[in-house]
Amino acid sequence: MLNNDYTNDPPGASPDVAAPSSIPPGFKARRLVNDSCLSIDLRDIKLVTDAHTYARVMAFRNTQYQRHYPSIERDVHDPYDDHALIFFAEHRGRITATARLVLDSAIGLPEDSTLHPLIAGWREDGEKLAEFGRFIICEGNRRQLKNFYRCIYTSGRALKVDRIVLLVRQKELNFYRKRVGAQVLITDTGLSFGSEYRFAALAWKLTDTKAEFLNWLAEG
Repeated sequence: MLNNDYTNDPPGASPDVAAPSSIPPGFKARRLVNDSCLSIDLRDIKLVTDAHTYARVMAFRNTQYQRHYPSIERDVHDPYDDHALIFFAEHRGRITATARLVLDSAIGLPEDSTLHPLIAGWREDGEKLAEFGRFIICEGNRRQLKNFYRCIYTSGRALKVDRIVLLVRQKELNFYRKRVGAQVLITDTGLSFGSEYRFAALAWKLTDTKAEFLNWLAEG
């Protein structure tokens, strides 16, 4: 849910919060990383694997979302995070960006309610699904944009994901449709999350990724 939130805050503008002791450290993502030989190209992006880092990412996520999408409730723990690879970047000890790739599980995907008939059909066809979202980059750190896309793409391919669903602001539709090769499912979902933006729903079939996008990722 929610991608490409390029905020106007300088690097490190959102204060980190100490990790609540109630957050469980046993994320499914850690098991995936430990038990699978994942070929994920992280570059300067990091993967959340412990409770303290997760709390820092959640504090950053909550601060940014409350500022830009006020109708989204603050979370101490998001249950979909237990089934996600959570990526982040930091500068001088402060988190400046984050994103996640939620893998389909018994609790489903965040956008099941929005795209239920389509998602149910893909599951019946045996497709392995994931959802890309919670993507936030503070303004001034746009150079990290390509690295995050590279992480998501290489993670999906390494985990043999067939299709990634995502919500994006309507103004980003052309990038995903023309450059990435994603399919537009719903041009206007009616969702705004308390912001001035309207959101579209897309599906990114990884085997249909455009060569232009892959070449862009390979440029370094």
